[in-house]
Amino acid sequence: AAIPPDVVSNRKPFEGRIFVLVIDDLNTRFSQTPRTRAAARQFVERYMGANDLVAVVNTAGYGKSMQDFTSNRQLALKAIDRALGAKADSSTQAALQDYAMNRDTPGATSNLNAAFNEMMRYDNARNSMRTLRNLADFMAGMRGRRKAVVYFSEGINYDVTNPMANPNATDVQREIRELVAAATRANVNVYSVDPRGVSTGMEEAIELGGFPADGTVRPTDLMNEMRLEQDSLRVVADETGGF
Repeated sequence: AAIPPDVVSNRKPFEGRIFVLVIDDLNTRFSQTPRTRAAARQFVERYMGANDLVAVVNTAGYGKSMQDFTSNRQLALKAIDRALGAKADSSTQAALQDYAMNRDTPGATSNLNAAFNEMMRYDNARNSMRTLRNLADFMAGMRGRRKAVVYFSEGINYDVTNPMANPNATDVQREIRELVAAATRANVNVYSVDPRGVSTGMEEAIELGGFPADGTVRPTDLMNEMRLEQDSLRVVADETGGF
């Protein structure tokens, strides 16, 4: 591998591409941190050209896992290796945890954290979309160059398709629309990457010891949540010209 230069010159005009890698730690489970890092590292190592610029941003605002625009791959990889997932439990995952903790006490539940998790999912969804929108606004000033955001995330862990059940869904929908509008104005494409890869969503259930026998939590519940999450990744990409 080529050794990164320790001297930089601006005499040669910049003709490369501009990439911003967004690691959505707010919507990535801690257990998926290694996969997320590996996917982001793969992009830098395989697809970043010698004359490209790349920046690394996270959605939690944690400075040590960020990197300003650079052509030095090692600096980008160092920032990627500091990323940590901090996703809140979904409603189904919380129900599975309740079942795992109270399986010896039929009828017992521990829903003390349900409201807190709900608010965390709402805040995380809005913050992630705002981060992408702010990046698009910032990149609007970069003209005459190919610009792209590579978005590493498990998707928004908040159901925006049912405003009647989720009164805050309209707020998240508005954040998505504003992101799409900003990316369109700035000519920025968003490419979504789910670090889970091809998954059925059953890993969490296996870790927690399976599903309740009474059918209160079903495998289809986890699959539906994953579908909604991946739909959000698909919408952000499709509406901004990515995939």
